[in-house]
Amino acid sequence: MSHFDIVVVGAGMVGASLTCGLVDAGFKVALVEAGQLDCTRDWPKNDVDPRVSALSLASQNLLTHLGAWPLIESMQRLQPYQAMQVWDGCGTGELEFTAAEQHLPYLGHILENRTITSALHQCLAHKNYTLFEQTKIVDMSPQDITPRRLSLAGGEQITADVVVGADGANSKIRQLAGLPTREWDYPHHALVTRVKVTQDHANTAWQRFTENGILAFLPLSSPDTDLQAHYCSIVWSQPQAAAQAMQALPEDEFCQALSAAFEGKLGPVLATDPRHVIALRQRHAKRYVQPGLVLVGDAAHTIHPLAGQGVNLGLLDVAALVLTLEQARHDG
Repeated sequence: MSHFDIVVVGAGMVGASLTCGLVDAGFKVALVEAGQLDCTRDWPKNDVDPRVSALSLASQNLLTHLGAWPLIESMQRLQPYQAMQVWDGCGTGELEFTAAEQHLPYLGHILENRTITSALHQCLAHKNYTLFEQTKIVDMSPQDITPRRLSLAGGEQITADVVVGADGANSKIRQLAGLPTREWDYPHHALVTRVKVTQDHANTAWQRFTENGILAFLPLSSPDTDLQAHYCSIVWSQPQAAAQAMQALPEDEFCQALSAAFEGKLGPVLATDPRHVIALRQRHAKRYVQPGLVLVGDAAHTIHPLAGQGVNLGLLDVAALVLTLEQARHDG
C-alpha cells in the first residue's frame, strides 16, 4: 500500500494548482482524478468553452508562481479587462471603476476555464508526483484512523497524512467525511454562451441588474483579426423557465431579446454560439477541516457567479493551504 504526505482528489483548476504548489514545496503527493488530464494547447478558432473565469491579479500571481501563466499567455486566448460598468436596469444607479484609478494596467483577465486547466496539466507533466486518473474514491477511513486510507474504484488502496477534497461542488470526499453543508437553490438559472456584438467591447466588463436577474457581458479575445474586440461571453441569470425559453429561441430572436435586455450598450448582438443553461446553487461546508482532511474550492464553498469570485477564492485556498502545510512541516 503506497503512502503519501498528501493526496489531492480532483484535478480541476483548484486541485491541479494545489498539486503543483505542494510538489514544488517538496511534499510527496498523489493526485486522484475521475477523468483524464488534458494538455490540449490548440483548439479550432471557433471552438470556445462556454464556461469562463474572471481571474484577479492575485490569481494571476499564483499561476505565475506555479509556472502556468506563461503557458496561458502562449495559447493567446485571454482577454484583459480594464474597466467595469454596473448599472440598475430599473432605476438610475450606476457604478464604473477602472484600472487606471488604481494605477494598474488592468483589473484582471477573462479566459476560458479549459485554458487554465490545460496550462496547469501541462505544468504537472513535468513534476514528480503520482497520478491516479480515470478512477474514483469509493471509500475512506474515518477520522480516528491515521493515516487516512483511501479505496479507489480499481481496487487500489493508498494512505495519506492529509487528504484534500478538491473534487467540486458535489464532493465525494466531503460526503465520505460526513462534513455537513448549508445549501439552497438560487431562484435563477444561468444562461451562458459567446456572442458577437456590433461595437468594440472596450476591454470592459458590463453588468446590468434587473428585477428578474443579472446580465453580464464579459470581453473575450478572438482569433478573428478583423473583429478582435467584438466578442463577449454572457452570463444571464433568470428564473428557470425564462432561461430555458431564451435557450430555445431561434438565434435571430434570441439576439434581439439579448440586445434589448442589454439596452444596446454594444449595438445589436449579431450572432451567438450554442446556449447552455446551468442551475445555480449556493453550497457552503459548515466545516472545511477534519483531522487529516481539508476541503478547498467548490468542495468547500460554491457561490453565485455574479461576482466572478468562485475560482479566485479557490486559488486563494490553494495559496493559504500550501503555506499552512509548509509551516506545519517546519514546526514539526
